[in-house]
Amino acid sequence: RVAVLLIADGRPARLAGQLPALRDVDFGGHPWAALVVAAALQAVATGDDARVGELLVSAEDDFGRVGEQRGFGFVAYVRGLGALGRGNLADAAVWWRRACEYLGEDGGPLDERALANLGLAEYHEGNLQGALLITEQALALARRHHNRRAEGMSLLYLGFFSLWAGDFGRADTLLSAARTVYGEISDPFDRAEWPLVEAACGVLHALRRDQPCAEAAFTAALEASENVQTPWFTAMIRALRAEFCAQWEPARSLTDARAAFDFLAGVIGDEWWCRWARRAVAVADMHG
Repeated sequence: RVAVLLIADGRPARLAGQLPALRDVDFGGHPWAALVVAAALQAVATGDDARVGELLVSAEDDFGRVGEQRGFGFVAYVRGLGALGRGNLADAAVWWRRACEYLGEDGGPLDERALANLGLAEYHEGNLQGALLITEQALALARRHHNRRAEGMSLLYLGFFSLWAGDFGRADTLLSAARTVYGEISDPFDRAEWPLVEAACGVLHALRRDQPCAEAAFTAALEASENVQTPWFTAMIRALRAEFCAQWEPARSLTDARAAFDFLAGVIGDEWWCRWARRAVAVADMHG
């Protein structure tokens, strides 16, 4: 029950303080324990990729022995999160689709989170209409189940999709709604994606050439990311600030973009956001 709650609510990192004692425990015969420790190791980016893999395989084997379809769905979801953390959205999409197949109507709060992330994967594959449709479904489910974090995630993704589609009015509405949702959530773990909402607002203001509001939003995004200790979000935010604020701060943008790339490539190994950082370097050079 604890494993299901921690994973479904996106909170496996709550086990961070216990990981030194749990990392090398033999969880044979206890697949849910193996799964949640794997999710926690992955969430706090300990670098124990081999151990994460061992625990996930152990959980799959044990779930297979007892025919636990729901367990397979949770394993697939955790594997999808791992692929997302590496910036490999193609692999993530495969795992999230598999999670949805295993979980069916019984996915509970995990269902809308998997759908929201699958919408992101669809966008990455160039299927904007599919991304919008799936993420709208995730938003409707999140609201029906009163899952505020999934609602915030869905609004955030829809806001980004609208930005890239050039629909600034809809993006503004969606991001304002996301700000409201995250503003009503008190648990820091459930507010983890909030810095990206502020960053998206920064992009929107920069595209509208509103320098003061763009700077304020990016500053708020960086401060929020540091407060919730998400250095990978900080790197993403710096990459976005580098590209969209280069028109008035080319020197800072070059520093931002290079720092983001060094972290995303050297520490995280994120494929997708590394491409954003490379492009930001080029944009900063152009304005410099």
